Amino acid sequence: MMLKVSQPQQWFTAKKDTSADETLVVSSTTDYGRFRFDPVNRPVDRKHVEELIVAIKAKNLLREFPIVVDRDFSIVDGQHRLLAAQFISCPIFYIISKEM
Repeated sequence: MMLKVSQPQQWFTAKKDTSADETLVVSSTTDYGRFRFDPVNRPVDRKHVEELIVAIKAKNLLREFPIVVDRDFSIVDGQHRLLAAQFISCPIFYIISKEM
């Protein structure tokens, strides 16, 4: 696996251990409006968002646990983390999955 630091918006890349030799890119933004909520995802649980806000304020691990979006920026995983990050105005980290 190869990790490297690049531009401020792109935090690291990692080569996946697959035969396709794809590169995984973790990026960050505060442009929360670029993401779309997918109606097939579970409903947003306000209490869960509030708990995440408290947890992120205590120790921000959003970089270690990025949200996953598809090519159209539709959220595949992490809608609660996105809302919590937006509420406290901190960057959200995300991965664009080409396989979703």
